[in-house]
Amino acid sequence: MAGRHDGAIWRVRACALVFAASCASKAPLPTAFYSADAAADGLAGDLTATASDSLENTDDSAGDAVAAGGDATAVAPDDALQSGDSTVDSGAPCTAQGCDDGEACTTDGCDAAGACTHVALAGCTPSPQPCVKTADCKAGVCNPDGHFCVACLKTADCGGGFVCQAQVCKASVPCQSDTQCKATNQVCDKTVGSCVDCLSSNDCGLGQSCVQNVCSAGAGTCASSKECPNTLICDKKLGQCVQCGDDTDCPPSAFCTSGHQCAADVCTTGSCVAGQLWACSSNGGGYELPKACNDGNACTTDVCQGGACAVAGNVDCNDKNPCTTDTCDPVKGCQWLGTATGPCDDGNACTSGDVCAGGVCAGVSAKSCDDTNACTNDSCDASGCVHKALDGTPCNDSNFCTTGDSCSAGICKPGAAQDCNDGIACTVDSCNPGTGCVWTAQPGCSSVGTPCLTNGDCTGAVCDVSTHACTACLQNSDCGAGKLCQAHVCKASSACQSDVQCKANQQVCNLGLKLCVDCNSLADCALGQQCQGGVCVGVTACKTSKDCKKVCDLAASQCVDCLVDDDCQADHFCNAKVCQLDVCKTNICGKNNQVFPCKADGGGFDLPVSCEDGVVCTVDTCVGGVGCAHKGQFIPGGADFPGNGLDDDCNGLTDETTTCDAPGTLDSAKSSDYVTAVDLCTAVTADFAILSSPKARAIRGDFGKNIKPILGSHLIAISTGVVAIPSDPGYVAAANGTDFKVTANLPATPAGCAAGGHDPTAFHLQVKVPTNATSLSFDWFLLSQEYPQYYQQQFVDVVYAAIAGKAYAGWMLLDTKQSCATVATMPWQTPASLQGTGFDTNGGTGWMMTTVPVLPGDTVDLTFAVADSGDGIFDTLMLLDFLRWGGGALNSPSTVPVK
Repeated sequence: MAGRHDGAIWRVRACALVFAASCASKAPLPTAFYSADAAADGLAGDLTATASDSLENTDDSAGDAVAAGGDATAVAPDDALQSGDSTVDSGAPCTAQGCDDGEACTTDGCDAAGACTHVALAGCTPSPQPCVKTADCKAGVCNPDGHFCVACLKTADCGGGFVCQAQVCKASVPCQSDTQCKATNQVCDKTVGSCVDCLSSNDCGLGQSCVQNVCSAGAGTCASSKECPNTLICDKKLGQCVQCGDDTDCPPSAFCTSGHQCAADVCTTGSCVAGQLWACSSNGGGYELPKACNDGNACTTDVCQGGACAVAGNVDCNDKNPCTTDTCDPVKGCQWLGTATGPCDDGNACTSGDVCAGGVCAGVSAKSCDDTNACTNDSCDASGCVHKALDGTPCNDSNFCTTGDSCSAGICKPGAAQDCNDGIACTVDSCNPGTGCVWTAQPGCSSVGTPCLTNGDCTGAVCDVSTHACTACLQNSDCGAGKLCQAHVCKASSACQSDVQCKANQQVCNLGLKLCVDCNSLADCALGQQCQGGVCVGVTACKTSKDCKKVCDLAASQCVDCLVDDDCQADHFCNAKVCQLDVCKTNICGKNNQVFPCKADGGGFDLPVSCEDGVVCTVDTCVGGVGCAHKGQFIPGGADFPGNGLDDDCNGLTDETTTCDAPGTLDSAKSSDYVTAVDLCTAVTADFAILSSPKARAIRGDFGKNIKPILGSHLIAISTGVVAIPSDPGYVAAANGTDFKVTANLPATPAGCAAGGHDPTAFHLQVKVPTNATSLSFDWFLLSQEYPQYYQQQFVDVVYAAIAGKAYAGWMLLDTKQSCATVATMPWQTPASLQGTGFDTNGGTGWMMTTVPVLPGDTVDLTFAVADSGDGIFDTLMLLDFLRWGGGALNSPSTVPVK
């Protein structure tokens, strides 16, 4: 580089003069700072002096006897004998500790001539730690000029007993006056109480100034570099002699500091911190601010390694979407083409049978989220099933002792107490939550002679299962204390503890019962008798009935009263081989509208028969002494339910399906005609609660080539755009649908549905439920321009139906996920029925049927609505037809495809 000096001189200069970060703590100032000595020694003497001396070595007779800036005492050894020198300067010897350059990447020591050496360690990065602020440094402080960490910038950065010189903390001699610093040729900085090289430029030699307590080259005013001593040049802007004006004034591997001093390059190798590259500044004076590595190739991942940027590998373009073909372009980066086909997983817990189409994984069928809890609104989103609490909905709390239960906060709360009064005076009526009503016999009451199936059916008696009749007792344990069961009658008996108490009545004591009985064994009876149930019974041996008054039990070889009913007289039957008076003389009505008929022999009751005949149009009752009676009935305000083959309203006609929607013209501008079009033929109040445009509704005879009414001659359509098909006069195809620029809140918004939307249309009905109906059904068909490109995305269109009634209040299911229907949740398809609808390249649901519970005789409000969500474009349309009543038990809405 032009203007640079001899390399040997600059090497000394680079290490001894200005290496603030590495060499300044170990090397004396160069010869250039000692002008008299330099003139005599030819720049060859005193290369290792560190402080200016007023008197040179006394043996230096060939040089300057009295130096203008010579050293009185050298701190480090001078050069060997040179021309003009008779002795080597005296001073402290070279030591490895004294040569420490503070760099972790060098081994410090002394050579044979007593000069410091610094050998680089292999594989070690010599550059200091990069920083922006001091907090970034593991030790020391941050030099803001070059963005690297140094030991200090001022003495306050060092600990006690140290001073900051050339950004290095140096141990110093404590002092209170200049006297204590004479030995080291220093002065006392009384502020910190330590010896330093200088406090002002007056403490330095000719051509030097005091910078951070160190004498540095550069002092004195000038107008030309010729006026500056030695190698100093004139900075004409400052008007002062300095070591350098810019980097070109410094030797290789050195730069010009802001203090106009040449310093060795601080940064020789870039550094990697937290994945970012700290590159060396162009002059080696520190670091550039960090930046992320980027080689400009969008298909590679770049990392910082060993102080430089390197390619770590290729960008992973796998979007985890099995429905795309993944590639990478060096300029554009990752590219995903929707060309893949076949099965996939859309990541939605609510779908199954997923397949790829246009780069999107779409579910074919939907998962049912029915939690069997009538008190929750069951829906499904991308995270899975969601169950939102409903209030006021009828339910069953599984407690047989409550009735009229209803939902509150997602829980079925009990209603009124169950009425368990059975009308029988001999029972205490109560209720068991697990089984229902319980009837317990009252003490003192008896139901002997009434029909039964179990002991529970008898009051103050037990059930004889052979006759199905209640009797006083079957065994002694059925009787109270002091009584015995004899011939199904509890008879009183004397208490006893021994036979003594029973002698008066010619009896013996049954010690188990502690009661007097006729006998305990055969020994207690007379000759020809046996002991049966505590009674001595005469027994006659026989081989034929000729030996007996009545009949012979051939198996026991004993005479008995009877073996079969025919052995007894009229009004009697055979029970336990004894003829007894008939138990049952007439049919008797039992609980639950049942009849107990008499057995043919009158010996008891046959099993009960229900009087319910299953015929809707009869009132079934049990009449005591007669049996079941069935009386015809008519149901005022009732309706026939199509398709069940029954006369539901008992008017003599079966399965009435006659519709009021006959061929003819219906007016799309009249709300009442929409009621006729959907086959409701009773008095109904109807209106459009919200209508973005008259064009957003229509009564039609069909929709497209293949979609026809389910019943009657018409169906209705409501839409977020114009209701029209391509064959209609004036039809205008609009790729993005129609935006009416209308925004409004939807009426009767169900839980989980958007409250507001763009271009809403809402059809509202108020209708009275027939007195025999428990359900309402309707058919619907949804078409949308948002399918398939916006399927399962945010802000898709909404379709819903709501009902307000006593049996059920809330949304009516419009999708298979039991939630408010959207383009994201409907069971979409592209059936042939879409031909000619204008939605041919989009999708539809096909005809679906929704059924919701109602209370007979109630008045319910129905709302059917569609709305754009997020914007007013890409229309969605709903077809509606065949509203009809039905029966059956239903707790919550359900939706199924129309077969």
